[in-house]
Amino acid sequence: MTNQLSKNNYNAIDIAKFIAAFLVITIHCNPLTSLSEIFNNYFVNTVSRIAVPFFFACSGFFFFKKLEFRNGRIINCKENRKKLYKYVVRIFLLYAIWSVIYLMWQIPEWYLTGWLSVNAFIDYAISFILSGSYYHMWYILYLIFATVFGYFILSFFKKSIVIIIATILYILGMLSYSYFWIDFLPCDIIVIISNKLGALWGAATRAFPLMIMGYYVGTAKHKPSAKLSLLLFSISFILLSAEYYALNTFTSNHESFSYIIFTIPCQCFLFNFILSIKSGKTSAKFFYLRNTSTVIYCLHPMIINLLKLIPHFSDSNSMLQYISVAIISLVLSLIIVKLSKKKVFKFLKYLY
Repeated sequence: MTNQLSKNNYNAIDIAKFIAAFLVITIHCNPLTSLSEIFNNYFVNTVSRIAVPFFFACSGFFFFKKLEFRNGRIINCKENRKKLYKYVVRIFLLYAIWSVIYLMWQIPEWYLTGWLSVNAFIDYAISFILSGSYYHMWYILYLIFATVFGYFILSFFKKSIVIIIATILYILGMLSYSYFWIDFLPCDIIVIISNKLGALWGAATRAFPLMIMGYYVGTAKHKPSAKLSLLLFSISFILLSAEYYALNTFTSNHESFSYIIFTIPCQCFLFNFILSIKSGKTSAKFFYLRNTSTVIYCLHPMIINLLKLIPHFSDSNSMLQYISVAIISLVLSLIIVKLSKKKVFKFLKYLY
């Protein structure tokens, strides 16, 4: 893959990430409920659930491809460690800043419910480390842990071994998440371990395998053509839909569908298809999309909270709620990214 081709392909990834940010909003807004609860559940648990795994794949591709490898392993040199440190610090600052923002929202809620106390802050601090400071911030926490974990795994093992390790971990993750209902003693033990390890378990069994998949798909020398990738993605998505239906209909799992068997082939072929799209030279507008998608992801729960303060808004049409959240999140995100380019508002860059 030439550098120019890579630059061209990044434009398509930026567009896909931008779209994925709005799919994440659908998970938290359930926009089709007013039309059909069954169809809403299908859309949210299949189409929308592609978004966050796609984010992990992108992160793995962009980070690991910057590192120097030798004989299939990351060279644990000063330059690579510097890149790891810089990336993790940047992501941690993003996580910490947004966590403080959501803490400011939590404090009035704690006061109104009588929960404002030292224990409330201790619980928040524990969640900050073990599960995610707010309900959507788990993604960034997982990303931090998975990046460090992936760096050291790729330092000790060759790529072929890492693929096997990632596959095993993903299977263990499914047994503790989407396939927790299997009545088998080892599965029960895995669920107990996952509950104890919290974000460390999620990072190792969900984020890490998808990051590795994104890196390998993005840097593979031999890849399926764009048409074949699209066809294979379509087939995988049909199978993903069937898997969702089976889990939702015949098991006790009615809500955990983000990481199931056909999530991996769907992401694999989708990511390869998007990488194969040649979309012209890189321009500033695509960087705006990339940065805006991050702000939208981090910001939209706050918009949901604020709109709930409007009398009767929660009783309005679900699609209207979604459109309102999406538009306000988009406008504010564009303003934040735009202002961050000015010297006086440069600090806003830490929001993405």
